[in-house]
Amino acid sequence: MKKISLVIGCWLLVIGLIGCAGYMPAPQILPPNIKKIVIPTFENKTIYYGIEEKFTLRVIEEFLRDGRLEITKEENADALIKGEITRYVLEPLTYTADFVVKEYKLWVIFDLALYEKDKEEPLWEEKNLEGVYRFLAPTLPGGITEEDAREELWNILSRDILHRTIYGFGTVTGASERKIPSRSE
Repeated sequence: MKKISLVIGCWLLVIGLIGCAGYMPAPQILPPNIKKIVIPTFENKTIYYGIEEKFTLRVIEEFLRDGRLEITKEENADALIKGEITRYVLEPLTYTADFVVKEYKLWVIFDLALYEKDKEEPLWEEKNLEGVYRFLAPTLPGGITEEDAREELWNILSRDILHRTIYGFGTVTGASERKIPSRSE
């Protein structure tokens, strides 16, 4: 009797796990009326001058490369992506025996939102979206400079922003809350 209940219990567990693995939330895809988008220069709340312009240009390049949304002027746009860089940290991770830095971590946090034209409430927003990139010091073989690491991080984040905008509102992970405002219709 114990063997039968153990076998039944195992089967129920397997069926339950298979059922959980098959669950996929409904995608929240970009509304079909949005064909043109504007991406103004992101705000920079850090002390690092000029990073906002290079990051914004990289995001625009990613949207242009993708080609599904037309980049346009604000008066012609159906939607607007707003971003704000809130933190920029270059952190040494490992050292040699002589206390020379071997590895760094570049850590950038920003807020991001997509607004439909002439609407105050965003279609989606994500606070504290973070990008992290670890790299070896430029003095080591295979090492790169901080600027090169920043460019690599901009590449990763711009693809994430495009993916989130086109495919859904849960495709990028931030360090804290992420939300889709509730619609009262």
